[in-house]
Amino acid sequence: MSHRSSNLALSLPRCRNCQRYWQPGQGVSVQTGYCKRCAQDRRAAANIRFDLKPLAAADFDGLYLLPRALRRYQLAK
Repeated sequence: MSHRSSNLALSLPRCRNCQRYWQPGQGVSVQTGYCKRCAQDRRAAANIRFDLKPLAAADFDGLYLLPRALRRYQLAK
């Protein structure tokens, strides 16, 4: 006689964007995270929308990252 345990009804969380099942990494909240494919797509869209660029060596002052206002000021000198 076999019966199903109530503990077997667990499933993986779904992505908030595409509704695919995904396994979030350690420390990633399911309510605020996305699957890897959606995260890359959203990051690419944000880069285009906000005109984000990779940091260059000129953006740093020693070990510190300069604020954007000061980075522009140094470039204007």
